[in-house]
Amino acid sequence: MTLWQEVLNVQNIGTEDHFLSLGGNSIKQISLRSKIRMAFNVNLTIEDLFLCPTIRSQASHILTLPVLESIAGKNEIVPISTNENGYSISNEQLRIWLASQFEDHSKANNMSYTYHVNGDFKVELFKKALQEIVNRYEILRTGFEVNEAGEVIQKIVDEIIIDTIFDYKIVDENFDENDAKEHLKNFNDQAFDLKKAPLLKFLLIKISDNKFILSTLMHHIIGDYTSDKIIISEVMRLYKAYEKGSSIQLSTVHVQYKDYAYWIKNRLTNNEFSSEKEFWENYLENVKQQPKWYKNSNTDNFDGAYYSKVLSSEFIGEIKKYCVDHNYNLMGIMTIALGILIHKIGGQNDIIIGAPINLRNHPNLIGQVGLYLNMAPYRVKINGQNKIKEIIDETIKNQVKIFDNSFYPFDSIIEDFDHKHNFNLMDRIDLYVNFINHEEANDNHSLENISFVPQEKIIKRSKFPICFYINNNQEEVSYFIEYQKNVFSDLEISKLGERFLLCLKQIIDNQYETVEKISLIDKKSIPTFSLK
Repeated sequence: MTLWQEVLNVQNIGTEDHFLSLGGNSIKQISLRSKIRMAFNVNLTIEDLFLCPTIRSQASHILTLPVLESIAGKNEIVPISTNENGYSISNEQLRIWLASQFEDHSKANNMSYTYHVNGDFKVELFKKALQEIVNRYEILRTGFEVNEAGEVIQKIVDEIIIDTIFDYKIVDENFDENDAKEHLKNFNDQAFDLKKAPLLKFLLIKISDNKFILSTLMHHIIGDYTSDKIIISEVMRLYKAYEKGSSIQLSTVHVQYKDYAYWIKNRLTNNEFSSEKEFWENYLENVKQQPKWYKNSNTDNFDGAYYSKVLSSEFIGEIKKYCVDHNYNLMGIMTIALGILIHKIGGQNDIIIGAPINLRNHPNLIGQVGLYLNMAPYRVKINGQNKIKEIIDETIKNQVKIFDNSFYPFDSIIEDFDHKHNFNLMDRIDLYVNFINHEEANDNHSLENISFVPQEKIIKRSKFPICFYINNNQEEVSYFIEYQKNVFSDLEISKLGERFLLCLKQIIDNQYETVEKISLIDKKSIPTFSLK
């Protein structure tokens, strides 16, 4: 019960309470699995948690599992020896490195965030906290080179002085919104030289004693969304301690990103992913080539735009109740809604949706900064005569298995698929979706008398033709569509967004109907829809 309380941040829990009804989700399931594995030395899977959603059922199942000598065993990630010649990179890093050899592609992999900061913000304390975080994580001091053997390697710099990456500007009262946009545009439009560490920068503009603009820029090859959250959280904790004149002990970093990259490479070399390889080959069996449901562009252009929508609180309540009642998760329901949406628009019966998976489900990677992501192809197979519930059950059953096979690199999945099917799996991905669970939104990471207000991006880019971002933030669920402007028009995307909600609503209300009876026509909106 203690493990549930830690993961869910809920104290009053009964042995028959459903995990989802207490605020659980797929990310928290992964966290719970890691804690149970470490506490009981058993090889518990995500599928086990899905089938056993209560404390009582989980306890009964754990008793049936063999106790391992060490839960880590051969899968433990351990620090590797220092190597002046550099270190291996992960498969995901190599994919991003190759794409980033072209400037526009590299800029598309920049992660930028901007905030208006109001209050008694002490710049030197903030810089001191940033310095400690840069010292703490080697990946924040890492560049990438090609060695004599032609291999891309990581090179870690021993020390980075924060002033070299922290641009602090003080402006006067004549500084206006246009001036701010110009500064932010210039800052966020930089292309990193991947050979030169670090691959992150900060811009702070002081407008007055209590008014600032803060912008951060990080290349995706060294971090992800969760990394950004971890950095912010730890910087805030350090800042508060410095402000009070006290000290704080952050959790010990037992392994660094180079250790993880070596671990992945070593497991591939030793053929330790054989079961994962077999799962993916079976899962993607009989995937056929088919035309896109939209007219793709023949040229690379990452100029992007966004469309966003917040779901009503009433609708959110309906969705979450539906998930609890049927032991589904929000991620699965949203994926299926997108699959059915594409089926209704383009007639595809076998939809492939690309989604990143957070790999911090490994006990050694919890709370780590770095690119701990792997892309996974989710498959939604649809027959118009299938009942909606049949599609949901099949898709979610496979989804939980995907979590248990998530460490097998996406590049290896693509290579295996190409060898067997003679075409590139990437060409079959219909759209991308990124599920963002804003965990522990009530954590006390704010600063007293200081507010950080997120701002809209000045430069909008999209790496993919279209990507849905699903944001689950406690009581609020929203989504925004990031898309390339040379592929989709604003009107097409707004219509797509409307029909996504219609599709989601009909899935929940009519699960025993067949897919062919789902209608995406709302008489209150535009009655026709074509992307061809």
